[in-house]
Amino acid sequence: MSAKSDARDAGQVFRYLRGPLQGQIYDLVYTDAAALYSSPPPTWVAGALIGFAKA
Repeated sequence: MSAKSDARDAGQVFRYLRGPLQGQIYDLVYTDAAALYSSPPPTWVAGALIGFAKA
């Protein structure tokens, strides 16, 4: 399988490496990811600014 984005496994790997964390979303915006997926525009995805602290 070929992945075009790290979003599929990034959360699980981050949790494995850092242990239990408490997350907080600071900002959430939409963005056009057409170029990333070689799709016709617009291909909207959510972009988040997040932070983590030890649980």
